Amino acid sequence: MFAIDVTFHEGGLNYGDRQETVSRVMKKLIRTVLRMEGYFKVKKGEIIFAAPKIHNAVFDDLKPCVEDLNKFLQENQYEYTARIIANEDSTK
Repeated sequence: MFAIDVTFHEGGLNYGDRQETVSRVMKKLIRTVLRMEGYFKVKKGEIIFAAPKIHNAVFDDLKPCVEDLNKFLQENQYEYTARIIANEDSTK
């Protein structure tokens, strides 16, 4: 199962300052894991956060957080993978 959260902010992804933006994206990814397992009873899937514009500083802060989330999921026997599709990748 794929779960995709798509957002568009004309000036680039922005939920406040850089830390708040990273925090909100990570909360969205984690809530999606909980929904997939709790509501749909799905044990395996890919969670995608897609935004055509994410400022490099925010994207650089997000990357290690997503890696940590994936590591946590794997260590706790969740068969989910989280990833970000942004900037140039969003046009492919």
